[in-house]
Amino acid sequence: ITIDQGSTKTTGIFSQATTGSVGNGGNVEVTAKGNISIKNGSVISSSTFAKGNAGSLKIDAGSIAIDGQGLMTKGTGIFSASNAGADNAGTGKAGNVTVAVVGNLSIANGGAISSSTFTSGNAGLVTVTADGGVSIANGGQISSNTSSDGAAGSVTVKGNTVTIDQGDALFTGIFSEATSGTGNAGIVTVEAVGKLSIANGGEISSSTSTSGNAGLVNVTAGSITIDQGSVSDTGIFSQANAGTGTGKAGNVTVKTSGSLSIANGGQISSSTATSGDGGLVTVTADGGVSIANGGQISSNTSSVGNAGSVKVKGDSITIDQGSTTITGIFSQARADRKSTRLNS
Repeated sequence: ITIDQGSTKTTGIFSQATTGSVGNGGNVEVTAKGNISIKNGSVISSSTFAKGNAGSLKIDAGSIAIDGQGLMTKGTGIFSASNAGADNAGTGKAGNVTVAVVGNLSIANGGAISSSTFTSGNAGLVTVTADGGVSIANGGQISSNTSSDGAAGSVTVKGNTVTIDQGDALFTGIFSEATSGTGNAGIVTVEAVGKLSIANGGEISSSTSTSGNAGLVNVTAGSITIDQGSVSDTGIFSQANAGTGTGKAGNVTVKTSGSLSIANGGQISSSTATSGDGGLVTVTADGGVSIANGGQISSNTSSVGNAGSVKVKGDSITIDQGSTTITGIFSQARADRKSTRLNS
């Protein structure tokens, strides 16, 4: 199955509850033994612009490639959304999104799999399984977000391997966000049988910039490498961001049966810049932990909220600052708060 919008409008497979309607949108199911290719602004979607709910999405394929080709404003991929509609009366829920792939899943150049809400209706769950591996690059996203009073949904991604590399784009990774309104962000769970690699601004995160709370972040893998390179904010996070927000950051739990390497500014952290507290950070690496050149495992506060505890366990733990600063394992209060560094 190939879906390519080109220069036209609204190309794809979808169901909608349109503005002014009262009925629900329908479920959408797509099955392909081979590859599904979605590119250039095309979609598989179920959405609501009214009081009725959006339907669920269920996609099964041998492999899936989603390529936005850099067209960030068009929206390329697999979506369910709850929208206010032209009459601003939409209150329906977004649908659950379930994607199962026998082979590989590739999301690149602004492509996305998501369920989001812009109303008081909740977003849906996003569940992605790829037996052959997941690759997310250059603005690719798997997410559930809220920009209103409805809650974002949980995001679960499972693959043989998971690779996240932002490159020159923005907002690349697996996440749940509360950006406005009062809704909570969702729980984010990522499981890789083999290697999990996060590089160059890629992230796994749950965050809030509102009175809603960020969700838990749970990551399990055979081995984990986090390398920031020259791009900021690379790693595994839960954050309560400054602004009008009062929400709490969530706990972050990371487990690997092999080694964990964090280098060149990469991070595992839970932080708060609000009156809400930061979360606990718990890291277990049976094969050992290596932190170098600005790598960090931390919980931080830069406001009146408390930072959380940090616990790290490994067969061995190596910390080497190199020529950079602030490398290691710590809980820290910045700004007008007293700083306390914990021993690893």
